[in-house]
Amino acid sequence: MVSNFAYYRWNDVYPMLRAKIDSTQTFFMKQVAGADEAAMKLYKLEGDEAAAQYLTKFSVWASNRLHNQWMQFYGQLFARFRDFYTIVPKENEPVCGCDAQEPGMSEAMKRRIVGETGDHYKVESGGSDGHPDIVRGERDPGARVAQA
Repeated sequence: MVSNFAYYRWNDVYPMLRAKIDSTQTFFMKQVAGADEAAMKLYKLEGDEAAAQYLTKFSVWASNRLHNQWMQFYGQLFARFRDFYTIVPKENEPVCGCDAQEPGMSEAMKRRIVGETGDHYKVESGGSDGHPDIVRGERDPGARVAQA
C-alpha cells in the first residue's frame, strides 16, 4: 500500500519514505544481530531444534511488527497527502490544528495540458469562462428554480 501510494506523490512522499526505511532498517539490523547471538547460544546449549524454534518465533514477531509499522505508516502518509493537498500542522488553527497546502502543478505539466487541449480550458481575461461561479452565489440564468 505504501509503494502504491508513493507512486502518485513521489516528490512529496520520498523524504518521509526514505527516513522510515532508514530507521526501520537500523532497528531490524540490531534486532537480527541480537537474535543471531541468542540463537547461537541456544544452538550450543540445547541444539539445533531449540535454535530453529527461537528463530521461527523471532521471524514471526519481526514480520508482524514490520507489517503493523508499515500499515501505520501508510495511514500517516494517507492523512498527510490526501486529495492533492499536503496537510501540515498549524498550531493556531482552531478547527483541526492543521493547514492544507496545495502543491499545484509544475510549469511543465501546465504546458503539456495546454499543448494537448488547446483552448478547451482557456479562461478569458476577467476570469469568466461563461459558467456561473456558485461559490460566489452566481446562478445560471437558464436554470429552473424549484418552487417550495
